Amino acid sequence: MCGFCFVNSKNIEPSKFKETYLSSNIVRRGGDGDNFYHNNNLLFAHSLFSVTGREPMKQPLYDKDKYLLFNGEIYNYKELINKFSLQKDLSDTEVLFSLIKSIGFEDSLNEIFGAFAICYVDLTNDSVILARDAWGQKPLFYSADNEILVSSSFQLLEDFKGKNRSEADKNIFKLFGYSPFG
Repeated sequence: MCGFCFVNSKNIEPSKFKETYLSSNIVRRGGDGDNFYHNNNLLFAHSLFSVTGREPMKQPLYDKDKYLLFNGEIYNYKELINKFSLQKDLSDTEVLFSLIKSIGFEDSLNEIFGAFAICYVDLTNDSVILARDAWGQKPLFYSADNEILVSSSFQLLEDFKGKNRSEADKNIFKLFGYSPFG
């Protein structure tokens, strides 16, 4: 499973962001590469686990003031390529980004079918939009106090926020890969 993180903060340096991300559990989800990108206070990271067998897609995808982080699979992306006359060799992530730019975020969600978590940043509207599939298969966590933190790992949010778990919770996390107690 892929994993991603987005941070909009004046308090986190890109090198510290990368170090924290690489030491988190999220990197083990990938296997096909980690990618980092920053633009001023916007910090992005993505760990890829490719299920389509294509050349690894580096994320975030971006175009001027729009950024997309995606974790999951869009099952009907080939049908969407035909329906919207898109380039034939696009990945499901590229199809989603093309749809969002052409028909908007909400209409794109109505077109896609799959298991996913999405973080879409649109600086023209000064917005961050998060979405998950109807079943909630892909994890998506966020914090928005003084800064915006989005991740597909709750542990990574804790790492950035500086909160520590109890030893019992850490042991449960090590055994099961998640902590049902926060």
